[in-house]
Parts: sequence; C-alpha cells; structure tokens
Amino acid sequence: MKAAEPVFSALVNSLAYNSPPSLLKVLCLPVIVGGVAFASLKPLTAGAVGSLIPGYALSFNQNALLFGVMANIFAAFKVIAIEEDAKKAHGRVFLVLVWIYS
Repeated sequence: MKAAEPVFSALVNSLAYNSPPSLLKVLCLPVIVGGVAFASLKPLTAGAVGSLIPGYALSFNQNALLFGVMANIFAAFKVIAIEEDAKKAHGRVFLVLVWIYS
C-alpha cells in the first residue's frame, strides 16, 4: 500500500486543492505501482482461479487493504499540508528537508 501513496497524493492534490500533477509525475505513477504489484505476485495455490498473469495472483487481506487506503489518504493530506506550510514559511530548502525526514 505504501507504493500507492503517490497516487492518493496526486488525487487529493487534484480534487481538494485543484492542483493536478505534472505529466511526468502522472507517467511515473503506473511504473511505481506496477513494479510493486509485480513484485508482490505469488504463485497460485491448487484450486485458486482468477489472475491476469497465468499461474500467479496478488495475495492480500481485504481489511489491511481498506485501512491502508485510509492511511494513504490521511498521509496525502499531511504531505500536502506540510508542503504548503513550507512554501509559505521557508521556501524550497525546508520543503526538501521535511520530505526527507517525514
């Protein structure tokens, strides 16, 4: 779910703050999420069906997915709020330091 955080950040930024991401950022999102999804594939067990890649499927807990989505939404608001405060108060240098240590 951590890999989906940039997606939620882009959505929150677009919908709540009317500031869509740049084209380069949008093009990077599928690479990030797709790479983590590919790395998360597990071989299918006997009797299991339904997969985009024959013989493999994603294995996850639905409750964990729900709470992960909620955590990503809150994290997106947090990061955007920190970025806005940093831009107003201290400029871009402080923004980079906050991003590194958060």
